[in-house]
Amino acid sequence: MLSVLKNVGMDFRHFPALVLASCVIVLGLSPARVLAQGNKQLELLYSDAFDGRGREDQMIATYKQNNTWSVGDSFLFLDIAHLGNIENGGNFYFEWQPRLSLGQLFRDAPLAFGPFSDVFFMAEIDRVHNKRVHNNIYLAGLSSNLALPGFRFFKFSLLARNDPTQPGSAGQITLSWNYPFTLGSQQFSIEGFLDSAGSEGNASNFTIVQPQFLWTYNELLKFGLEYNYWHNKGRAGFNETAWQLMMRFTF
Repeated sequence: MLSVLKNVGMDFRHFPALVLASCVIVLGLSPARVLAQGNKQLELLYSDAFDGRGREDQMIATYKQNNTWSVGDSFLFLDIAHLGNIENGGNFYFEWQPRLSLGQLFRDAPLAFGPFSDVFFMAEIDRVHNKRVHNNIYLAGLSSNLALPGFRFFKFSLLARNDPTQPGSAGQITLSWNYPFTLGSQQFSIEGFLDSAGSEGNASNFTIVQPQFLWTYNELLKFGLEYNYWHNKGRAGFNETAWQLMMRFTF
């Protein structure tokens, strides 16, 4: 994806503005239906073993929101870390990912072939804010829903990534999934995402994967575990792993 964009002459100095404009266009195509369908979730996660350096316990609150409308969908989440820790307060991470269905836009039907149930243009904005970093990262590219047996959804995205604080740009692959299943009379799910990006300027390549194993207590409440693995977090050679206890409330 990145090489294709470079071959057509894209100037990555203007990439942030292009992504912002794309988000506005995607939502502007159907403003009355942006909130037609969707759900909201609040997750609380706790771990005392985030990086193996003796850091004190950490609690994270995550707000998630999914919306669908006639020509696409939107997903956003906000992580607020170090809850109850005044010294490290103000640490948050935000992502917003609007997608535009190319099939619905040009032929009034999903663009489906093989395992791909639809193809989307996707834009993404990431915001990092903590004591050391205040930065926006911009991504854009193609995304697809794959119709895989048993999965509630499986999404695959191939994106160009631009961090304005680094020279150049990089490619990124993003996967997200939700696989529900039952054991006896109990309902469970395996959910999560994976981001894998190439090196950009002085920043090394990295991979983040966060699978979740959840038990459904009722329609509103789930309990489970999340495994966090971050390869090359912040710098080459530093890898972070942590198991987290998790509670999710859907409303």
